[in-house]
Amino acid sequence: MTAPYYYHAPYYLSRTAVLDVGLKCVHSCKFCYYSYLDGSDDQFHGMRHAKFRDGADLHRVVDQFKASGFLNFDVTGGEPTLHPEIIELVRHASELGISQRIITLGQFLTKKHKHGKHETLLEDLLEAGVTNFLFSTHAVEEEMFQRLTGGSWLAQKAAMDALDEQGFQYTSNTTVMAGNVKHLPEIAREILRHNIYLHNFICMNAYHYWSNSGQALDVQATYTEMAHYLREAVAILEEGGVAVNIRYAPHCMLAGLEKNLVGVVGVRYDPYEWMNAVNHMSPTPTSDGLRLGLQAGTCDPSFTLVKASGQMAGVEIIAARSLPNSPEPSKVFPASCAQCTAMPVCDGLAPSYVKEHGDREVVCYVGPKRGDLLDNDRIAYKAPFFVKRSPDADMKSVVARALKPQPIGPKPKVSIIVTCYNYGHFLSQSLDCALGQTWDNLEVVLVDDGSTDNTPEIAADYAARYPDRLVYLRQENSGQPAIARNNGVAKSTGELILCLDADDLIEPPMVEECVGWLRKHPDASIVYSCAHNFGARDDIHVSQDYNFATLILKNHMPYCSLYKREVWENLGGYRTNVRGCEDWDFWIAAGGLGYFATMIPRVFFHYRNHGEGLYAQEVKPNFPEKFRQIVLNNADLYPPQMVHQARTGQPVTPMMG
Repeated sequence: MTAPYYYHAPYYLSRTAVLDVGLKCVHSCKFCYYSYLDGSDDQFHGMRHAKFRDGADLHRVVDQFKASGFLNFDVTGGEPTLHPEIIELVRHASELGISQRIITLGQFLTKKHKHGKHETLLEDLLEAGVTNFLFSTHAVEEEMFQRLTGGSWLAQKAAMDALDEQGFQYTSNTTVMAGNVKHLPEIAREILRHNIYLHNFICMNAYHYWSNSGQALDVQATYTEMAHYLREAVAILEEGGVAVNIRYAPHCMLAGLEKNLVGVVGVRYDPYEWMNAVNHMSPTPTSDGLRLGLQAGTCDPSFTLVKASGQMAGVEIIAARSLPNSPEPSKVFPASCAQCTAMPVCDGLAPSYVKEHGDREVVCYVGPKRGDLLDNDRIAYKAPFFVKRSPDADMKSVVARALKPQPIGPKPKVSIIVTCYNYGHFLSQSLDCALGQTWDNLEVVLVDDGSTDNTPEIAADYAARYPDRLVYLRQENSGQPAIARNNGVAKSTGELILCLDADDLIEPPMVEECVGWLRKHPDASIVYSCAHNFGARDDIHVSQDYNFATLILKNHMPYCSLYKREVWENLGGYRTNVRGCEDWDFWIAAGGLGYFATMIPRVFFHYRNHGEGLYAQEVKPNFPEKFRQIVLNNADLYPPQMVHQARTGQPVTPMMG
């Protein structure tokens, strides 16, 4: 079953595509990338006379998306809501289990579609199962909206209001240009009045036919102009619980917003970036349904950082982003960037921008390198990395939890779930250390999985001695740690949960110190410690710091970790189809829903190594099959190549950027 949303780990390539339905458009957006499409002097003539792509061809592209392992796709054009097949394309994708997001100016959503059965296109799309919308909100005042786009803000707002009334949550974007840059805070405040959870600011750049004509210069704002208003707008939105991206700007010119920046270097690792081999200019889709052949851990070859030399409008150039040996760089770096520690993650400047404005806005970074591919602050900014998969997903709550994590209360109740099957000879030690915790607001739930040894007698003795602190639950043997833990958690009443197998031990202050650590790290929902291996071996396992991107490939969290009850509730408990690896699967699924962990560098957990353990008997000899099932359980979180291997029964090869 697909989760309503998923967290896309940075450094993994995007699993989103784009369905271009054709460049036909009736709008007059001053900043349109396809301006002067036909080479005429009329900015919009080419798009007015462009054609939509054939519906049958587009249906085949959607089928190819599914075969290529894409989870989502944006629908674009032109104005895609005018395409005669738009309703059926959405319905087809929904039936295939692929999420869609329609990029639109919103002018026709509250009108009847010629192939629709409802009074409005919006109703038809919702019935067809549309997942998401991306509204192009370039102004929130009628006259300005009309001047910048040729459309009506009131028409777009009516569509937004209709979605708001149904509780549908969606996204929006604003192209930042000279005509609206001073109004960005005003736009941000309007965004907060709607059910929007993610907003993009796109710094206007000229592409395609007008990139070198100079006609775009009056439309573009300078980065200095943008910076002040962007900072204010971002602060308004994030305070109101909306995640924010800013696309395509040099790092230093938007200093302080590094976490929001999505540049050409790491754009393919953004969850919403298009990763299919689309040809927007072709009237017929050719390779549109196929994935780009980009190697993980690299940027697009056309944006490779290369050495450069020479002058540009009197500015000395020392580096560029381009294909190696290309005479036409995509971006350039002035000599004032020579010592900048942000260069590996920075876009640089467009040559046309340097020719017009020089390098006077450049202020380089010093100190530690800001990252590779992605800025370090960007990696830590989790809010925009959640992707909607279900029309009714509550994305605003997810984003709010990431932007404004709430600390746990001062004295939360903790439930320790002790599970036991024929470990009566170990059980007393385990119960003593659970009941001997220095944290007093605590209960122990003992789950006996149908033991045939003396476990019932020991359990009854402890239940009699600790009637107010220990709950005893006996069940028929399931042979499944997941079932025993789920039943124990269901019986418990604590706000925080800690699972402990009957053959293992914990230190007396573990709960108290982990609760304190969780309070100091409100962005985490799980806390784990280092471990002492004892029994057949005697050594300390130093746990690595939490990293979700590597966790999905190799577990670095012990099963005995303290977590918030809501994690278990929202995941639906531990899965039963990965016996012996249910804890790793649980931690992966938790991260996929935005429940992340933190490591406390203390040795609180003692793991007993002995030949009777489930790991030795079940997991180790069957690990490839266990890992395959984990990938299938959490398919939205893995690269498509790994998912394909798992689904076709091949050995699954771990891979990441």
